[in-house]
Amino acid sequence: MRRRTWVAAALVAPVAATCVIGPRVARAEDARVYGTLSAGVGASDNVGFVATRPSDSVVDARCGDGTWSPPRGPSLATPICNVDRRIGPIFNVSPGVVLTLESPRARYQAGYTFTASASPAMSSYANRIQLGGAFVTGPTTELALGGHVAQGSTSALQLTADAGGAQPGGASAAAGVAALPSASLTYVSGGVTEELTKELSPALRVSQGLALSANTPVLRSATNELPYRSTTSVAATGGVERSWRRDALGLLARVDLVTQVQVDAVGPAADPTAPPASTASTTRRAVIDSLVATYKRDFGHFLGGELQAGVLQVSSLGTGAVLVQPTGLAAVRFTRLEGTAELAFSHTALPNPLLGVNLLSDTLTLRGAVPLDRRARWLAATSSGFAHTRQILDDGSLAPPTNILRGDVTLGYLPTPAFQLALRYQHHRQLPTAGAGVDAPSGAVGTGEISVSTLLLTGTVVFPPQDQPPLIFRPPLRVDRADGAAFSRDPPPPPPPSSSTSARRRGGAPR
Repeated sequence: MRRRTWVAAALVAPVAATCVIGPRVARAEDARVYGTLSAGVGASDNVGFVATRPSDSVVDARCGDGTWSPPRGPSLATPICNVDRRIGPIFNVSPGVVLTLESPRARYQAGYTFTASASPAMSSYANRIQLGGAFVTGPTTELALGGHVAQGSTSALQLTADAGGAQPGGASAAAGVAALPSASLTYVSGGVTEELTKELSPALRVSQGLALSANTPVLRSATNELPYRSTTSVAATGGVERSWRRDALGLLARVDLVTQVQVDAVGPAADPTAPPASTASTTRRAVIDSLVATYKRDFGHFLGGELQAGVLQVSSLGTGAVLVQPTGLAAVRFTRLEGTAELAFSHTALPNPLLGVNLLSDTLTLRGAVPLDRRARWLAATSSGFAHTRQILDDGSLAPPTNILRGDVTLGYLPTPAFQLALRYQHHRQLPTAGAGVDAPSGAVGTGEISVSTLLLTGTVVFPPQDQPPLIFRPPLRVDRADGAAFSRDPPPPPPPSSSTSARRRGGAPR
């Protein structure tokens, strides 16, 4: 019942805000509805999404030399053995619909996407509802809302799903490179985000953020998905920032309450397809709080950078153990209407909802999308990175590390606003230094060794054709805030010589 409440809240909160604010600021002629349909064909060197060695596997002689079975495999009359990695084709289809509403003081968007993929070894699917909105609620205040509800299964084609959950104040660089379970999972997740910004003066700004997220696997069989772990998170942020012409200094505080529930099987089942004799659950709660100083610099109209430095603390509410670590971020960003790019390094702690654990992560990421010609018909995009992660145990110690390498490169061709063609290559590889066996400390959750590469050619049709890019609902990252909610629509107008930022906004145009 509690998990249903989380998912319902993730869907109802943004819808309720839209219903309350929308009629006051939107007109019927500002609404646009369009559909998308993508279809792709490709190949993978691991169509079964098979781990080289699952983290909880044991040697089973009946599986043959070099293969493994789950822990309960030897107790079953018929062993459940891992199949070998196989190269094979992959087929993908994804229809969707998007609704956008715009007015001088508000812009918001709702969308639904269904994704299905199939291969000779397995199939997967995902349903996702995405909501977002940006509102100018007063002469000096702005409000951003977001939410999503998703349900589906993980596979080789869902490697780039955000495993960091909802992150107020902008997504962490570590959220995009995360370890995956060593078996396919069916899951339900949801989340809402809220961010309020208030200008106390033209140079002084305060902000407040709130994020709620939940992720839980759905038990389909007794053999592959026990134990399973669900994660819920409630995070709050508060910050203050003082800006000058090209520089800004600030202070940002964050508190995150993470609840993780693990369900284990009690007693083996004689039939691999039957549920276990009984289950037992264990609940763990932790508080992740941090305080960082921030510095931003605009080196020009398009190039900027950001530094963060501070301290974080992870407190286990069950054992009372505390882990204290430095935390920080260094990022260089290139931002234009035609394309964006970011190179970032971060050291932080955050939950991994797919594994149901808290991780200390050192992450290097490169993300961006830039045109390759003047007419912007050819586009190159990437979301790649490397992460060195260690699980934070209940006693405050750190488990042996897992290294994750992810490459995601896309070459796109956009001949018309109604049609897009993309060639996408993905590679995900994770190498744990210790499994969940004798060499791992008590309480450690092994990730298993996984390596999978996918090459996919996708065509996308947009109907009716759209000559405008999607809206952006994230906080601005530049000092001049030229990349805010209106960044994907129009370049910021030149300010009058004697007017302040707040005065410009009284005219009603959102940034």
